[in-house]
Amino acid sequence: MERIDRKFTFSGFCTEHHAAHVVDHLNAVVFLARDRALVPTLHFYQTRCQQLGADLRQVEGIRLLIQRVERWQAEHPDELKVPDVDKTPEGLAIIAPNEAPGTPS
Repeated sequence: MERIDRKFTFSGFCTEHHAAHVVDHLNAVVFLARDRALVPTLHFYQTRCQQLGADLRQVEGIRLLIQRVERWQAEHPDELKVPDVDKTPEGLAIIAPNEAPGTPS
């Protein structure tokens, strides 16, 4: 299976449900609070969730997440940055073409 997130390698657990399931770079994406594009991205996501008919708890959760990110960014202005991909072999791997459907990883 092709990695969804090529920039970060991680593993975590969704604790919302009784059967906590694993989330990792194969099925999830990481965005950092220091990313200057994150708040507008979250606003777009919130609007799209509303358009799709997401439950109000989901929309409220996003609203609260936006508040937490905005607070973090206000408290850490020196850590904010424009997203980028380094000009290194690791960076080139991030922007390599996607695998063709059905190609084994």
